Amino acid sequence: MKKRAILAVASLLLLILTSQAYAHLGSRYDSAKAVLEKVTPTKDPDNKEVKLVDVSYKANKDISNNKLKNVDKLPGYVSEADIAKKGGKYTLKSLMTYKEYFDMGIDPMLRHDIDPNRIVWVLISKFDKTHNVDGQPVEKATVTAAYDAETGAMISLVVTSSDPQGLKNLNKRPDLQN
Repeated sequence: MKKRAILAVASLLLLILTSQAYAHLGSRYDSAKAVLEKVTPTKDPDNKEVKLVDVSYKANKDISNNKLKNVDKLPGYVSEADIAKKGGKYTLKSLMTYKEYFDMGIDPMLRHDIDPNRIVWVLISKFDKTHNVDGQPVEKATVTAAYDAETGAMISLVVTSSDPQGLKNLNKRPDLQN
């Protein structure tokens, strides 16, 4: 009985300690931003201090929808029919804040020049067969594109593959070789 009581107390303490630790994590965006704020500026080759660029994409989450680009007017947008001809389909076409997009965990790189409350279009398309990306075949590709919803500028493009060898040809691009 004494062992059970000790085990129960130890389990309860462990639960309390771990839940407190996880409660402070916040969103993926907040965690990445906190890390960026702790980075000590370095010097460039000319011994000048390197600074992060200012936010060029300001918050606009309260902007009216008529000031945002329609999804079909985004540069590089491909219609549902044309995606289907290539063996793919859209799994997501959505307006969201940049923070919501980053918190999805698709893009590993935080753009510190974009306010977290900037509205972006996020388009995710999945292909069940070979899809060409920059002229290179990718097997079972998932292509995620994020566009600034106000200007239409592409702010992110991430290509992944559900096939373990699906991205092997992207590494063979001549422009990426030494």
